[in-house]
Amino acid sequence: VSPSSLGFQLHVWFGSLIVGKLTAPAMSTDGRVQMVKLAFEQADTNKDGKLDRKELSRIFAFIRCKLNDRQKDQLFDEADADKSGYLNYNEFIDWCVSVGTVTSEVADMAKADTSG
Repeated sequence: VSPSSLGFQLHVWFGSLIVGKLTAPAMSTDGRVQMVKLAFEQADTNKDGKLDRKELSRIFAFIRCKLNDRQKDQLFDEADADKSGYLNYNEFIDWCVSVGTVTSEVADMAKADTSG
């Protein structure tokens, strides 16, 4: 399975189950930004400000996305732009944009919003 088709599948699963409200027409852009932040914060179970493979894997399990370990690793590696072995907040947002879960406008606002 190619990363782009996995990305499409994740857009459907991720967008509809974890941050489905992001696609709700009535939700404001500010509301969408808050939903992205909340998704990241909930995934970051150890609260270190980054997601490891296990935390991202929990997202997949939570949204009932059936991926094998190789597919999970492939998606993680694709999202880990700096190859640190973790997804920081900006990488997570960029990944959400790449799979179509959020727009560039929402991503830019989310990156600029440093409020808790």
